[in-house]
Amino acid sequence: MPSIDATGFVALESAISRLRTLKKWVVLTGPLPEPHAVFDRANLPQHHEHVRFAATIEAGLALAR
Repeated sequence: MPSIDATGFVALESAISRLRTLKKWVVLTGPLPEPHAVFDRANLPQHHEHVRFAATIEAGLALAR
């Protein structure tokens, strides 16, 4: 995704929270610089310990296994 606004971020956090209740990991793969900066400012991985970032699809798949 090239960008994310507040509505999109709230929807993403809601989905992440639902996945946590299902004991699922979330791997965000290759976010572009602007969305990644939003995720960093929001301390996404610190607030959701089951969220991981991967720079490439290959790295994301490796984390998911």
